[in-house]
Amino acid sequence: MLRDGDPNTASPPTTTRSGHRGYRALGMEIASDFCFSSLPQLDCDQPAMTILARCGAFPAPGRRLRHVPADGPNDIDIQVFENADGVQYWVDRVGKFWIEARGTRVWYSLRADADHGDVEHFLVGPILGLAAQLQGRVLLHAGAVQIGGVAVAFSAPHGYGKSTLVASLARSGMPFLTDDVLPLQTTGSGIRACLSLPRIKLWEDSVAALGETRVAYRRVVSWLDKRRVTIGENWGTVARSDLPLAAIYLLAPHLDPGRGVEFAELTPSAATLALMANMYMAEMLEGERARHALRAAAATASVRLRRVSYHRAYETLPALKAAIIADLGVAVAAP
Repeated sequence: MLRDGDPNTASPPTTTRSGHRGYRALGMEIASDFCFSSLPQLDCDQPAMTILARCGAFPAPGRRLRHVPADGPNDIDIQVFENADGVQYWVDRVGKFWIEARGTRVWYSLRADADHGDVEHFLVGPILGLAAQLQGRVLLHAGAVQIGGVAVAFSAPHGYGKSTLVASLARSGMPFLTDDVLPLQTTGSGIRACLSLPRIKLWEDSVAALGETRVAYRRVVSWLDKRRVTIGENWGTVARSDLPLAAIYLLAPHLDPGRGVEFAELTPSAATLALMANMYMAEMLEGERARHALRAAAATASVRLRRVSYHRAYETLPALKAAIIADLGVAVAAP
């Protein structure tokens, strides 16, 4: 039996005042006529964002910002456009998405044969991420867990192993905040890390290395051997609330098994530039979005930011986790 949420067997969703289903994602309340299987459901009278199917045509797409061509049989073509009407995100095999300019409403038009899981992946990932950025929200490309009473984030480009590290920490008893997209909020007392998405995306070898069977979990998308794991059962617990952000670790793995775990502090200017580069979908930040992200990066640079170098291998995960906890210097309850 598959352990991840199944849209055909999920419990009846709660609704908004308008009759749409209510959910929480990326630190926001969302109303949607699309049924999500992996998001927490809730009642919300004033959602920050509404997701709706569109029967009519989309407006003209505008200038193309990004094109990711299909690079083989197990890949797809993605194009992103923007003009005064907003951002459009076109995904081959799935459909088209239109994020209105203010980021408060998302429209979708799906292919008749689109897989439900594929649609959900893009909606709760890049589509909601871009919409949140259009609203002026700050999203760091990072995973995060609770260690002691604070949030600790791990940021790196795709493929550096942050999801595996976060999954291993969650299984060790550290409450989970996010796997890939971390919403940040500036308050009078500092930077807070917000609850994001209660799931982890792992390649099949990572699932096996963490002691699980890959076939027990659904694919992230139908064409990749990557699995979607909802937090719970053997995968730890979700943090109960947003938390003060105590530290951000920039992952810098290497291939030398003879080196141990090494930490390096960044200067404020280097920290600001590193955080700017690690904003979610940083390549999409232009104009006012880029200026806003730079201001947010400068504010977030007040948080302790360290580069951590280590030999990237599954067998070194215990030593890496121990070194990070020791470097933090916070009290951690035994699992």
